[in-house]
Amino acid sequence: MSVRDKIETVLGPIPAESLGFTLSHEHTSRPPAILHFEYPWHYDMDEIRELGIEELMHAKQGGVDAIIDLSTPDLMRPVHLNMDYARATGVHIVMATGIWREIPRGIRGLPPEEVGELFVRE
Repeated sequence: MSVRDKIETVLGPIPAESLGFTLSHEHTSRPPAILHFEYPWHYDMDEIRELGIEELMHAKQGGVDAIIDLSTPDLMRPVHLNMDYARATGVHIVMATGIWREIPRGIRGLPPEEVGELFVRE
């Protein structure tokens, strides 16, 4: 499978023809960015995970084979949750990379090459 013939998902690459019916601008269930780190006792991660699985199971039953989660770091990019969701539901999840609107403080001063490396690794 060449690079052009594959799609990167949270569970690894799949053949492009396996993607199926795809919703192209989604955000999976997650706690609010930053707040779940500051106030972990306020968010029940098991409950959030179960909600995400339930939502994607409904989507799968409705004919959705894949979603593209466009969450960026400022929205909390829930890769670990999306991996759980994909395993539990069979829905392929493609994660977006990059940033939206504001450049995060932690990367503002980095040279473009280093920022590029961050995004490629994602």
